[in-house]
Amino acid sequence: ALPISTRTQVLLAQLTGLLSLWRERLRLHWQQELSTENTPEWQQHFIRVPDGQGRYMWLDANGDGIEQLDEFVVAAFRDQGKYVLQMVPASTVRATRTSSLQLGVNITPRAEGRAIDSLSRWYERLDLEFNTTLGQKRTNGNWMTAFVPWGDLRQALQLRRTFNLQLWYNKNTSPLQGYVGVVYSLQQQQLSQGLTATQERAYRAGILTPNTSPWIGELAGEWLYKKQRIPYGTQSELDSHLWSLRGVIGKRYASNAEQHIEVRQTWLRVNQNPQLASMTECEYLLSYPFAQKFSAEVRITYARTALLTLQNNPLAYSLTRGYA
Repeated sequence: ALPISTRTQVLLAQLTGLLSLWRERLRLHWQQELSTENTPEWQQHFIRVPDGQGRYMWLDANGDGIEQLDEFVVAAFRDQGKYVLQMVPASTVRATRTSSLQLGVNITPRAEGRAIDSLSRWYERLDLEFNTTLGQKRTNGNWMTAFVPWGDLRQALQLRRTFNLQLWYNKNTSPLQGYVGVVYSLQQQQLSQGLTATQERAYRAGILTPNTSPWIGELAGEWLYKKQRIPYGTQSELDSHLWSLRGVIGKRYASNAEQHIEVRQTWLRVNQNPQLASMTECEYLLSYPFAQKFSAEVRITYARTALLTLQNNPLAYSLTRGYA
């Protein structure tokens, strides 16, 4: 049996704030959290369970018949769930400190939250939104920098950084609103098997009707670049590019019922090779509330997939949501 320490010191702290400047043209909100604990090193394992009782399935990507950690993916259908994820702690523990910061910034040229109207000039129809999350769990170091959610990456056991910047035009205003945005994220975790890291960069743009409009319409596109470092997997590094287009048209009714048709086209490429998977989806949705506590929904989906050289690939499986 492992020795259990009876002397544990834990610190929990939280700091929140809200600030408005220039007659609410600039609004900031933040939440800072700090905690300390004794953290073991973790080992990641997938355990076989009876069919339908797990959450993950195994795809033998390289055909060697050996289960490797990067070949497991969340099962799209319940009967495919044959594995569960188990995190096993090692015998050694470290004193760690977790610091996280969530920050949001909203910039608008309109004073005191004034809505956009027919007299608003073009620059008064702009809204800029910025959101970021910074978090890091690392071994205890200098307490002078305790509330700083970044630091030496060599001491980081877990790391999360996200940046989301979005520019709106005519936000929440009829007949149409539009946006362009960029998202960046970095996540990494130190396991006993090695360091895992995922880096994503996405560019998005779209036009859509506001929620107050009786008509539903949207046309949006996204390009996503994802880089994964998996030293214990079949490939130490994995680069993927994903492109997607989406269109929606429909109608809202006075009873809060709505129906719409959505068409999505997605393409995936892996490691700069001519390996490509694509998926076309068409979905019809009818939602009708009968009372405040009851509603009915009908959803019909048609999907067509094409996996050129990405058979048994976890990324392709996730893209097609198990349809292929």
